[in-house]
Amino acid sequence: MGCFSFSSFFICCVFLPSLTFSASISTHSISPDFTASHSQFNDTSGAFLSSQNGTFKATIDIRPPSSKYYFSIVHSATNIIIWSANRNTPMSSSDKLSLTTNALIVTNQQTGQPLWSTPQFNSDISAMQLSETGNLVLVDAGNNTLWESFAHPTDTIVMGQRIPIGKSLQSAVTDEDMSEGDYRLEVTDSDVVLQWNKMNYWKLSTDRKAVRNSNKAVSLMVMNGTGLYLLASDNSTVVQVALNGSSSFRSGKLGPDGRFSIVRPPSRSDRNWEAEFAGPFEDCDLPLNCKEIGLCRRKPLGGSCSCLPEFSYQNNGDCMPVNRTLSLPSACTAARNGSQLNSTISYLKFGPGMDYFANNIKEPVKNNVTLSVCKDLCSQNCSCLGFFHEISSGSCFLLENHLGSFISTDPNNKDRDRLGYIKVLVGSSNINQKQNLSVAAWVLIPLTVFLILVVFVIIVILWLRKKRLSKTKTVKLDRGNSSSSAELEMISIPGLPRRFAYEELAAATENFRTQIGSGGFGTVYREMHQQRRYLELADPRLEGRVTSEEVEKLVRIALCCVHEDPALRPSMAHVVGMLEGGLSLGEPRSESLNFLRFYGQRFIEMSRMEGSNELKDLGLYPDINATSNSAASVSYNPMSYISSQQLSGPR
Repeated sequence: MGCFSFSSFFICCVFLPSLTFSASISTHSISPDFTASHSQFNDTSGAFLSSQNGTFKATIDIRPPSSKYYFSIVHSATNIIIWSANRNTPMSSSDKLSLTTNALIVTNQQTGQPLWSTPQFNSDISAMQLSETGNLVLVDAGNNTLWESFAHPTDTIVMGQRIPIGKSLQSAVTDEDMSEGDYRLEVTDSDVVLQWNKMNYWKLSTDRKAVRNSNKAVSLMVMNGTGLYLLASDNSTVVQVALNGSSSFRSGKLGPDGRFSIVRPPSRSDRNWEAEFAGPFEDCDLPLNCKEIGLCRRKPLGGSCSCLPEFSYQNNGDCMPVNRTLSLPSACTAARNGSQLNSTISYLKFGPGMDYFANNIKEPVKNNVTLSVCKDLCSQNCSCLGFFHEISSGSCFLLENHLGSFISTDPNNKDRDRLGYIKVLVGSSNINQKQNLSVAAWVLIPLTVFLILVVFVIIVILWLRKKRLSKTKTVKLDRGNSSSSAELEMISIPGLPRRFAYEELAAATENFRTQIGSGGFGTVYREMHQQRRYLELADPRLEGRVTSEEVEKLVRIALCCVHEDPALRPSMAHVVGMLEGGLSLGEPRSESLNFLRFYGQRFIEMSRMEGSNELKDLGLYPDINATSNSAASVSYNPMSYISSQQLSGPR
């Protein structure tokens, strides 16, 4: 069907670009400048490349039940992951896999940082190919192999894959979490060994199904349709494990529990996977089958777990010594730091008839030594957690760094004289509680000290603020927020008379209607100049000898001479002219006389500021930009007078 009508055409043009189509799977080979994500290949469950016959596929898919995506090679029929690139750095559904001429890269789309990448090569990549054996290969223009997944195994080996000496399989943490775990299947020059935290606990050559054909040095491990083989450099068989029947697909996987198993698909669809080999076969031979310090008792169909003598079960299933603390490496570190220097080292005995999972293989530290010497070797070693001592041979075996499960053996066997001891410290009954207490102490103590300091600083700040506010209230003396009150609050000198603001005087004299006192500066009155009651300002002894007009002339001239703005003050020539009657009297500007309210305060401040530049801020120098306009329209020539101090004298 097509878009024939105009409306249909419009709908197609608008909505079709927003639709997302899943890309198709390529077969065998992909050229550079290729990108893939799970979202891009959603319809194929993330698969973007298959082998020639479809036996294997390359995919970016999720690992249920988690939400982590991995770039992996998968067996199509069984959906078994045989290899994964980014097992320690999972992807999201939108993260990209990019094939360029330089490398194969997995990139985080949000940060742009690479999650996994192949190394740089001397020649350009021409293609990425997936073979029928499950090997992902990068080749150049001459079809030479630049890189292959078989050379970088994860936790699985498949038919046709060759793992050379020095290479290994690394277990996953769990079936859902593909990150690298603590178990390793290592190919050595003499055998294939299983290790837990670098401690050997199983060898292929000692397994009941294995057959050693020669003592040649091992070169590689390979698996084919008939079995698992350790081959020498001349391809001769050193050790072999024969498998019954032939199969088109087999995989050997190191599981999260530390067991290496070889399985093949069922012959019929109604049957489960067929387990052809398992090492170690016994559950009690696994390092943590009964957790740390647990005791595993062998049974025909498995093993049962309990605790060693003088150990008890905890709520989480762990075994812990009664009324004592395990001497783990962290406890040893704490002792060095001083937190457990006074702790007493003791040893709990758990033999004979018991053995440690790895000690059948591990070599003794010393031979022909006494029990006390072996104990001292462990006591002096911070990483030693326990030891075995054989009475007959005097061999001393140290258990270092990690403690796994123990095995209950027959006390009548050849190891009946091997006695085991675990190092403990007298103290808490639960090492986990002590470690948690230590962590809590390191976190809570600094936090508590910090909070106490913060509270103390806040209290000091509030106290200082309260003290400052108290002083401010004392200085203000309940005055208003006028400009005059603000200036009066600038200084407070003990012993001087109390200063009053203009508003306080006005209120005390009922707006200068009532006399409230007298002194050397005359009587305190209302503003008589504004009411032209000049005779009341004259000395009473001059009564009848002066007129109101003469007093008014003197008052007006005097007020003009004390203007705060020097530009408004008359020159001496103008003063003489006004006194002699040759010039009309100037009208003093009341707004320029407000400073007289604070004359006393300013005079004291000036006397204490010797040579201070703040004299200029107090208005003692003329403002060359000022202009003057008197009420009487008398203009004064600014060039006819000098500084205010020279003109009017000290203020």
